[in-house]
Amino acid sequence: MRVGRVLNRFRMAKHFALTITDTALTWTRKVDAIAAEAALDGLYVIRTSLSADQLDAAATVAAYKSLANVERAFRSMKTIDLHVRPVHLDSVNQDGR
Repeated sequence: MRVGRVLNRFRMAKHFALTITDTALTWTRKVDAIAAEAALDGLYVIRTSLSADQLDAAATVAAYKSLANVERAFRSMKTIDLHVRPVHLDSVNQDGR
């Protein structure tokens, strides 16, 4: 149980094959799984429901990266960066006065 706690705490169980008996604990590294995960270090996957004809890989990445501009704009609107004076609207009559 202690081994399980340590492996789960550090999320390492997927990298080791354990054999636990009454008298021994042995382990081996899952070299293929470790190499496969290392190959993905620093990479991210962007998935879209659009077909490649509608939005190719380069355009998908560009659209994802442009979200940072939208988030920055919303953040500016919610903070003191945007200085807007109050606008008071008087009721308008039917004839436009």
